[in-house]
Amino acid sequence: MKPQTLAALTVLIACNADPDDTDSQNTNTDTTTTETETTETTTWGAEALDLVTAKAGTYEGSWQMFGLDPLDVSYPSMTWTDVAVATNPRIDGERALVDVTDTMDMGNYGEMQATWLEGVMIETDGSPGDEYMEMDGVVTVFSKVADDEYEYVTDIADSDYFSWSNVSAQNLIDGYHTTHKTVSWPDGQETHDITRTTTLEYDGGDGPVVVEFTSLVGQHIKVGS
Repeated sequence: MKPQTLAALTVLIACNADPDDTDSQNTNTDTTTTETETTETTTWGAEALDLVTAKAGTYEGSWQMFGLDPLDVSYPSMTWTDVAVATNPRIDGERALVDVTDTMDMGNYGEMQATWLEGVMIETDGSPGDEYMEMDGVVTVFSKVADDEYEYVTDIADSDYFSWSNVSAQNLIDGYHTTHKTVSWPDGQETHDITRTTTLEYDGGDGPVVVEFTSLVGQHIKVGS
C-alpha cells in the first residue's frame, strides 16, 4: 500500500569533465571533479499527504459487538459487515486527510451509513504528526504504541447502554472505550485488526461496581485502491 510519491522534486545535477595534462618527460594527470550537487524541493506536508494517499481505497470488514448480561458477563450482542471507502486525499490547513464513507449491513436492523474524516496532523516544519479521525466534529487522536499499532480513547455513547443490563446514563460513574488497532500485511494484503476494551464504573446500589470487558472486535481488509 505504498503509493508513488506525490512530492514534486526538482533535481539539478552539475558535472565537470576530467582534463588531462601531459609533458615530454612525465605523464601527470591532474583531475579536478566538481561533486554532483542535488537539490530537492519538497512540497510542505508532502510526506503526510503520501500517508493519507496510501489510506485511500476500499475496505471490507466484519464485526462482533458484545454486551453485558445481568451478571455483568459479556455476551455476543450484534454482528455486521461493512464496506468503507476512503477518498479525496488532500491537505487542508495543518492536516492531511481523506473522506471516509462507511456502509454497514446490520442484518435484521437494515443498512446504516456513517461518514468521518481521517488523516495526519502536519507539524510546523511540514513533517507528519499524530494520526487522527474526526466524526461529528469530535477529533480523536491516535497514540502510536508500536510500529503499525495505535490506540485511542473514546467516550461512552448513548447507544452503548442498550446492550448493558445494569448500566445506564443515570448510574454510570465513569466509563470509556480504549480501541487498539494493528495494521499488518499477510500475503501482501493490508489488514486492520481492531479490538475495543470498555471500562465501566457504575453505582450498583450497594456501592460502585467496576467492569472491564472486550466490547468490540473487527477487521478491515483493503480490497482496492
